[in-house]
Amino acid sequence: MKIEINQTMLIAALVILALDVVVFVIMFYTLGRAWRRNEDARKTAGITAVLILAFLGIPFGLMDLTSWLFFGLLFAVAGGIATGLKITEQTQARRQWERERANGGER
Repeated sequence: MKIEINQTMLIAALVILALDVVVFVIMFYTLGRAWRRNEDARKTAGITAVLILAFLGIPFGLMDLTSWLFFGLLFAVAGGIATGLKITEQTQARRQWERERANGGER
């Protein structure tokens, strides 16, 4: 496998990496503080930002659309599984709390 990087690709990569720094500093001082208690929303915003920045590299040949869609699908499946597991865990904890409350605090 041979990797070729031309000047346009290099400049585009550096610009996108610089945008990455700017976007994540802004996200840290805005969403990072506003959503301090909601870690899942912060993770989702971060992953979305990275996917959008990666999408900017498609016209410059840094990534092809098929690869980008595949990575997006991987994150979507992983997020769906993590969300489902978290909902299940919270539902079980809620049921346990309700059982304890109904039994006067006993397990």
